Amino acid sequence: MPKKFKDDRMNNKNPPLSIVKVCLRVLLFTAIITLLNPSALIAQLISPRISLTSSQDTTGIAASIHGTGFSAGSVATFYVKSPDGSQVAIQNMDISKEGTFNISHLFPSNCPVGSYLLWAVDDSTGKYSNRVNFNMPATRPTEVKTPPSPPSLSYTPQHGDLIR
Repeated sequence: MPKKFKDDRMNNKNPPLSIVKVCLRVLLFTAIITLLNPSALIAQLISPRISLTSSQDTTGIAASIHGTGFSAGSVATFYVKSPDGSQVAIQNMDISKEGTFNISHLFPSNCPVGSYLLWAVDDSTGKYSNRVNFNMPATRPTEVKTPPSPPSLSYTPQHGDLIR
């Protein structure tokens, strides 16, 4: 009688995992990591936004920047990209416990004319806010200075002066 061979897969105590089981394990692992690291979940909820209002006078343009949706109690960095393409971090802001900030920044009247791009980065999550365009006009308000009036010429005739 021929010897029957048994299928080794039937006797394996650890059968191969199906794709469904692998996916379920990955999802469970991700959920556990998220619960153990709540900052990962919070980072997904952070959505920084900024808005700008400005006023112009002889010293330049005073910009008031309001930010919302930042990490509560953290720090954010405010950036500017100038018309020549260079960009610089110009100010760090403390974020309130509500996730907001309000700052003022003066763009001096000697700044290059053109379009500036402004944004903020939530330093704890690395998330960028929306970008806001800001235009430095070619014509600046001028301070009208009136020259001092010339001194009044008064003459008191002296004895012996000829009067014509």
